[in-house]
Formats: sequence, structure tokens, C-alpha cells
Amino acid sequence: SISGASLDKGIAYLKKAADIGDPAATFVVGTLYSSGMIGGKKDHTTGFAYIDRAAKTGHIDAIYRSGLYYLDGIGTKKDAKKAFAAFQAAAERGHLYATIMAFDQINNGNGTKKDFALAYRLSRNMAEQGELYGAVMAASSLLQGKNPKAHQDEILFWLDRIIALGDNEIKQKIIPVREQAFAIFNKSNAPKSYSPRPWKACPMKTVCTVNHFSGLKSCTTNKDYWNDCDG
Repeated sequence: SISGASLDKGIAYLKKAADIGDPAATFVVGTLYSSGMIGGKKDHTTGFAYIDRAAKTGHIDAIYRSGLYYLDGIGTKKDAKKAFAAFQAAAERGHLYATIMAFDQINNGNGTKKDFALAYRLSRNMAEQGELYGAVMAASSLLQGKNPKAHQDEILFWLDRIIALGDNEIKQKIIPVREQAFAIFNKSNAPKSYSPRPWKACPMKTVCTVNHFSGLKSCTTNKDYWNDCDG
């Protein structure tokens, strides 16, 4: 749309900017290499080199993209741990898709342990921005955590948020889940029913005494209460 402009000139300027360290240009050049717009064929190895360089400067989209490359082994050796580290770094800065990918790896224990406390922290950042899937991940993280009962109010809050934000299809799926969770929490909070301990009949015990003056012996038979048989 600009007189005298061309794709080649644009790419040349981007490469020059990348060579002097501009993060955005470095990221774009890496993307162009991977897409085949530079050189006429997809060059993922060179593309990853540029994207990784941009990621190291803190470019959030480059960080996320490097995670994808590590996860699938595109242009670099497949490494689920490095992929998760990249997704977590981008997610902590608010990247929507990186949060989803980090949650997915935690949920599946791929490249990281199933740390649902971390999954909740990352997904809550997304949920508080009004993202529906963030609320889904937040509720899921708490339900799969070590002590769901301790977080019952939060779980019900996020389930209510999903119902409020979701379409009819989502509502039909989540409303029964919410009802089931509420019933489980309600039952666990109810006081235990009282059952008296089993009653045991006391054995009979005969006690005899002798009158010191008359020498007469008398005996009585009563329950042996010293055995605490009646409680």
C-alpha cells in the first residue's frame, strides 16, 4: 500500500532491526523464516534461533512461541521441561495462550509435576481478567488440589463465574457439576450422626458379711458396677 515498497524491502528492514537487537523485529524475522516467507521454504531452525533470541530479551510472544517449539521439537530438540518453563514465564506476565499451555502440562504431568497450587495461581490471573477459560482452569485446579474442602467457597465462586459467563452449552455442562460439588461439600460439612455406645449388661456379684456379735452370715447379690459395664 506504500509507493515503492516491497516485501523484500520490508524483510530487509526487519532483518536489519533484528541484527541491531530490536526484540519485536527479531521475533517477526524468526516467524517469517519458519513460515517460509524468507528463503522460499520453511526454515524452522533459523526461525527458532531468532525467536529464542527475542525470548531472551523478554518479548512475551517470543517466550510463548519458543515454548511451542520446545514442546513439539520444531527447529530445536524436543524438551517438555523447557517448554513448560517458557509457558510459565509468559503466563506469569499475563499471556493468555501460554497460561492454557502451562495448565495443560501441569494437568498431564508433562515436563513438570502436577502442581495444582501453581496451576491455580496462573489460571486465577487469567480468570480475574474476565476470561471464561481462566475460571474453568481455576475451578479445576482447586478441585484436583490436595484439600478441595478447604477451598470450597472459591470453587463454588469460580463455578458460578463460569455459569454467568458461559453460553447455554457451557451452562448445561457446568450447572450439574456445581450442584454435585455443592452436595458433596454440604454433606462433608454436616455433623456426624450420634450413635450411643453398645450397652452391656452388668454381671451379678454376691457379697457376704458376718456379724461380729451374732456370728450370723448374710449375703446380697447386686450388679457389679465396679466393672463400669453400664458406662
